[in-house]
Amino acid sequence: MRRSLLLATLLPVLCGCFPRDQFWQKPDIGQKHTNLTEAAASAAPVRFVSLYAQPQANFPAALYGFTALERLSLRQTGLTALPGEIGKLSRLLWLDLGANQLTELPAAIGELPALTTLYLSDNRLTTLPAAIGNLRALRYLNLDHNEIAALPPQIAGCRNLVWLRLNENRLVALPPEIQGLSNTLQRLYLRGNPLPTNEVQKIRQWLPNTLVLF
Repeated sequence: MRRSLLLATLLPVLCGCFPRDQFWQKPDIGQKHTNLTEAAASAAPVRFVSLYAQPQANFPAALYGFTALERLSLRQTGLTALPGEIGKLSRLLWLDLGANQLTELPAAIGELPALTTLYLSDNRLTTLPAAIGNLRALRYLNLDHNEIAALPPQIAGCRNLVWLRLNENRLVALPPEIQGLSNTLQRLYLRGNPLPTNEVQKIRQWLPNTLVLF
């Protein structure tokens, strides 16, 4: 019995998460639609669409018709570009674009005022647009396994950011403006980046209240 209790206590630590950090989990917002034709025929507002692992030559234009959409997964669909019209989905809370072939993001990514969770891991991004700083509601941003060499100073505009994942990129430094997140950022993942020792020291000094994992 004691062993089970100990395991239950340690498991969140070993997994790198705690109950209070579960904001990044997928919101339960009703029916999941996996077919756009069927979704378009729905009598109820479409709030959740998942096209996970369904190949898409382009961003599906049909999505713009779902004005109530709050959760969208286009993970592993083969997307190579994100259109500027993404800003039309202004009610999105949760967006998963991971495991695609994206090399850049449009400035319109900053036109999603309600967005709290954004997955962009396992793409080919080399930079982020300055407009990323317009995501004031963003709390979780996953950029693991990209080719990002620098963050824009506007990242500090994401003033509610709690978790920032940047594992396995090409970062050699972070902008000093990152200090603007020192009161909110709980975790910063930087494993697998070629950060020199002096930059590591700077980051620790800039973010004394953040758990930084190098």
